[in-house]
Amino acid sequence: MPTSSHCPLDAAALREIDLTARGVAKRFGLGDADRDDVVQDLSQGLLRAIARFDPQRATWRTYRARVLEKERLLVERQILARRRRDARVAQSVRATALRARDRIDGFEGEVDLRDRIARLSARRGQICIGLLADESVSAIARRLDVHRATVHRELVAIRAVIRDA
Repeated sequence: MPTSSHCPLDAAALREIDLTARGVAKRFGLGDADRDDVVQDLSQGLLRAIARFDPQRATWRTYRARVLEKERLLVERQILARRRRDARVAQSVRATALRARDRIDGFEGEVDLRDRIARLSARRGQICIGLLADESVSAIARRLDVHRATVHRELVAIRAVIRDA
């Protein structure tokens, strides 16, 4: 380990930091300014870890490589978390815009649907009311005193009227 008073990191450590930062920048498509931030994060992590270095347990080179690997993983997790957070915000904005558009479309569709249902016969209107009330086809058939197959045929006709009108 170097003994320089102004920078405790030797030239090999600075080269390894730069190489690691370039790899992260390439992997995530970062610009120069973001790569510089990665260099700073890696350097700070290594400087914090110097106090824990024990030459009895490992060489400086091995220790430095392990510390930089852990710091690289930390930086990558932070980048991924930031991207997920940004994506959620963008998705939330898009979802809000879509909900607003759907409310407008839904209101217009509701008016159109009411007009189309009003054109249906009394029996078909009763079937629609039953379906909107979550009534089963069997229950609608019993209530209208018709066969279930009749209700199914009427549903096909109702769908055609609503779709084509």
